[in-house]
Amino acid sequence: MNRTFKLKSTQEKLRVVASATLWVVKVSALVCFIILTWILGVRVIKQTDILLLPYADLASILFGASSLALFVFSSFIALLAIVGWKALNDTIREQVQISTNAKAQALENESKGRTFSAIGYILAESALRQAEGVIEIIDKQKLSEAILFLQRGYNLLRLIGGAAEYMALNNLVFYSLIDDDKPRAGYLIEKAHDLMRAGQEHNNADLMLTACGVVLRYGTDGGKREEALMILKVIQENPRQPLKRRNEAKYYLSLAPPS
Repeated sequence: MNRTFKLKSTQEKLRVVASATLWVVKVSALVCFIILTWILGVRVIKQTDILLLPYADLASILFGASSLALFVFSSFIALLAIVGWKALNDTIREQVQISTNAKAQALENESKGRTFSAIGYILAESALRQAEGVIEIIDKQKLSEAILFLQRGYNLLRLIGGAAEYMALNNLVFYSLIDDDKPRAGYLIEKAHDLMRAGQEHNNADLMLTACGVVLRYGTDGGKREEALMILKVIQENPRQPLKRRNEAKYYLSLAPPS
């Protein structure tokens, strides 16, 4: 945070220095332009009969030339300002359009992701029969179709991040575990680590439950399997946990090989 503050402070200083430098350059250019106009005026005067005019008239001519130079220079600056404003306006409009499109795309992704996840969840629940510590598949084809919807939903919601991403991931991993999707065991273990990390960080038992189930069924790390067993036993034996959560822990414990 301190490095960020120092960087912003340095940027502000550079911006002030650049602004002051630009002002000095503008004033110097104006002075040089006026002096150049005077020099040209004197050369013209030397080559004509104007030199015979009284000094007061010559001074008026020179000051008139200065006024004309100032007017020309101001017009040039005004023209640059108009062109610069148009370029700045176009840039701002382009950036606003980009930002609006990005927000619209994010909203579309979240809407589609939640819809796919909801459809997948409904299909998956209708394909299972759940009792105390037992989960039975009654429609294998419907469960496979549900997992496809859940995968599509997760692929979109992970672009959004936050709670919606982990909700979709938890459902995807849970129903893939019930389906015993062995060809994707490596993928499920990788995602189970994400669920465990998020569950421990936010104290979310549902995420940790699903992660423990994957570790027990597909994991090969003895330490992680022991950790998963411990978490599941704590949840199952805790009467303050909801019955559905304790039944889920009981089901996952049944996946563990006998010791």
